Amino acid sequence: MDSKQGRSDRRQPFRWFGELYRLLAVRRDPDAAGRSALLNAVIGVLLVAVGLLMNVGDIRAGAVERALVPAIGTLMVLGTVSIARRPGLAFPLLTAQALLLTSFSAIFTLASLRWLVVASTRSFRYLPGMFLLPWSLGFRELAAFGPWPTRTVFLRRSGVVLGVLSELAFAAVALSRRG
Repeated sequence: MDSKQGRSDRRQPFRWFGELYRLLAVRRDPDAAGRSALLNAVIGVLLVAVGLLMNVGDIRAGAVERALVPAIGTLMVLGTVSIARRPGLAFPLLTAQALLLTSFSAIFTLASLRWLVVASTRSFRYLPGMFLLPWSLGFRELAAFGPWPTRTVFLRRSGVVLGVLSELAFAAVALSRRG
């Protein structure tokens, strides 16, 4: 067996780390702006769908979450439509969408922690990465399209750190409730 092949086989479990690193790579080109705008539209549609389920379905959420989640999703979709109609507004609108995504991450983290503390159920499924991904993506877009070109590495790392801290906080509260 080739030594390089053996090394890559051992690193297969950590392949997701390379994918996350590529996600956080900052490129300031129109193609990256178009891809980010499309991704934001998909995220917006998903947030609107979740917001509808929160308002119609059996999902218990506070009034703030019931109003903000579909509103943020709608703004994400409308921002993408605006970018398609006026490409010159791409970078400012993508920065605004990144701020919306980071605000959603904060709302989602706090609402999840609040639910975990007050929930009467002790049984639930935990999806690892549910906090890391939106924090990382929001700060990645702030780094890529925001007005802080000298702070890109700091912004990307801040998103990962906030995501990891959110994951650890949720896991700590979940484990403390288990006993």
